[in-house]
Amino acid sequence: MIYLDHASTTQVKSIAIAAIDECSFGNPNSIHDSGFEALKFLKQSEKLVKEQINGENGDLYWFSSASLINYFVINNVLKTGIYNPADFVCSSTTHKSIKNFAYKSKLVNSLKSGLISLDDLKLKINEDTRLFSLLYVNNETGVIQPVDQIKKYIKNSLYHLDAVQALTKIPIDVQKIDCDFLTLSGHKIGTPKGIACLWVKKDIAFHLPYLGTPPVPLIYSFAETLNFTNIHEKQKDINNKAKFFKFTLKEICALNNIEFEYTVQTENTVPNIISIRFLGLESSDILMSLNNEGIQVSAGSACNSTKIEPSYVLMAMGLSEDQALSTLRFSISENNTYSELKETVIKLVTIIKDINNE
Repeated sequence: MIYLDHASTTQVKSIAIAAIDECSFGNPNSIHDSGFEALKFLKQSEKLVKEQINGENGDLYWFSSASLINYFVINNVLKTGIYNPADFVCSSTTHKSIKNFAYKSKLVNSLKSGLISLDDLKLKINEDTRLFSLLYVNNETGVIQPVDQIKKYIKNSLYHLDAVQALTKIPIDVQKIDCDFLTLSGHKIGTPKGIACLWVKKDIAFHLPYLGTPPVPLIYSFAETLNFTNIHEKQKDINNKAKFFKFTLKEICALNNIEFEYTVQTENTVPNIISIRFLGLESSDILMSLNNEGIQVSAGSACNSTKIEPSYVLMAMGLSEDQALSTLRFSISENNTYSELKETVIKLVTIIKDINNE
């Protein structure tokens, strides 16, 4: 099997498993030695995570998923009651867990590059806006938003940033970004599924219910995995592999007269997510043929994989319905080898030739 869908989820790392085995099983709320030991692991974990995001001026809260965090933040700020469209603003290319609120919100337009339109942001935000939400890195296209430029545009609004796809791909500095809420998730970086965290800037008026017993082994697994990831080396490795993949694809497609286009024509992207469309072909057909060859990729976002419909993210960037339906997403990790990438390109081209000859 060749797995190239790491933006959806990725393999559990050995450091994550070792951390779970090392961690105390106790309840950190218990007043006995096992509880005290678990509390020590919890505090150590939170210190490590805050150091990685420069977030000492905030608090961490632990949840089971990033989508739950996003839902929780928006509901919490808006108090779940009747609210006006001006209360909540988000980008048109945001994650589905945020866009679910869009029917009562203002959507900020995206440029063809996938970057948010700062001019439109200024028009959509007003003094009554209570929350603005943005993806740091888009899960379908890999576009990196200018997150540290946002605060000056959103006036009195609180600023929520979903950094799930950014974590371990690019440095995150909440002080520089000046956000109020930050969403992070474990299973995208190599921990078992079921652990995510919300960073909240201190002194933010934010009501929290009792969240239950903290899953300390998973929390420690998250912290250790994050702490032992060398972001610079990882980015360098993946960038080299992405360049190799693109070069190989260009060479072999040229030899076989196959046309393709990259979805994003900007360098403001993380190297691990490569979005491509093959003109006149449906990505679902290519995806299933690749799967039959033991190669796993995605057609757009994995969150939409149960429905064959054009991605709203791609449509918001100005792609036609046919263009959106012809788009594939390859997401690479340090686990992938150069031979896997070459084999993927060769089989991909063979499949496209077969489809064109039908």
